[in-house]
Amino acid sequence: MSAGSAARAGHLRNTTLNAIGRATFMAPVAKAAREVRAGLGLPPVPIRGLEFGLSRYLHVQLCPRGFEYPRSDLPPYVHFVGAPVPPVPAKFEQPSWWPRLSESAHVVLVTQGTIATDPAELLAPCLEGLAGRDLFVVATTGAADPAVLGDPPPNAVVERFVLYSALLPYVDVMVSNGGFGSVQLAIAHGVPMVVAGISEDKREVTAHVGWSGAGINLRADHPSPKVIAGAVQRVLNEPGFRDHTLALQAQTAGTSPAKSAADLLERLAVTGNELPRTGSRQ
Repeated sequence: MSAGSAARAGHLRNTTLNAIGRATFMAPVAKAAREVRAGLGLPPVPIRGLEFGLSRYLHVQLCPRGFEYPRSDLPPYVHFVGAPVPPVPAKFEQPSWWPRLSESAHVVLVTQGTIATDPAELLAPCLEGLAGRDLFVVATTGAADPAVLGDPPPNAVVERFVLYSALLPYVDVMVSNGGFGSVQLAIAHGVPMVVAGISEDKREVTAHVGWSGAGINLRADHPSPKVIAGAVQRVLNEPGFRDHTLALQAQTAGTSPAKSAADLLERLAVTGNELPRTGSRQ
C-alpha cells in the first residue's frame, strides 16, 4: 500500500470510529456536557467525536511539537509546551543504592505506571531479561508491593516509587508501559525508551514513541524477557534513539512548560480570543 493510500485509509478509519463513538459511548458524555454548559448560561458547542471537550480558543499540549504526527488539520490554537518537570526537593533523601547509579556502566529504569499496574506484565520479564547484564536496573512498581516480585537479581533494585526528576538524569534507557506522563518526563530528560503497552491510551502513546524515533515500541502488554532485553540492548547500541530524543528535548529546552501554560491562560483571559501559535517551539 502506498503512503497516500495508507493515509486515506487511516482518515476513513478515524472518521468511522468518530461516528461510532458519537453514537455510542460518547453520547451520554456529550449530553452531560451540554447540560453543564446550559447550567452556566453557555451555548451548546458542536460535538466532534472525541474532541468535543477541546477549547475553541486554547489547547495546551504537554509534549514537544515533534512528538505529534504531522497534521494539516491541527487547529492553530493548539500549543505544545513540553512536560513540566517537578523540582527535586532540597531535603531529598537518596536511597542506600544511589551510588550505584554513578558506578554502573548503564542504568535502566523500568516502570509499571499508575493504571495498568500488574508487575507480571512488564516488571517481572524485564528483571528476568536484564539479569546478569552489565547494567543497573531500577524498577518501580507504583501501587504494587515490591515484595510481590520476590528478591531482585543482584544488578537490580525494586522500589514502590522513586522521584523521577532526581533519577532520570542518570538513566540511559527507560522501559515503560507507555503512560503519557512517564514518556514525556523521559523526553524532558533526553532519555530514549523501550515501551510496551496497548491498554487505555497507551497504544497511541507508544505508537508516537516509535514514530518519533525516541524509542522502540514493542506493541504488547506482556513482552517476553528476551524481547525486552534485545530492545534495551539495541537502544544502548544505536545512538539514533538518543539523538531523536535529545532533538525532541531541545524543542522546549530553556523554557518552563508550567510558566508557558500559565502565560497562555493569562493571555486568553485578557484577550478572550483564539491564541494562534507563534514561534518555532509551538
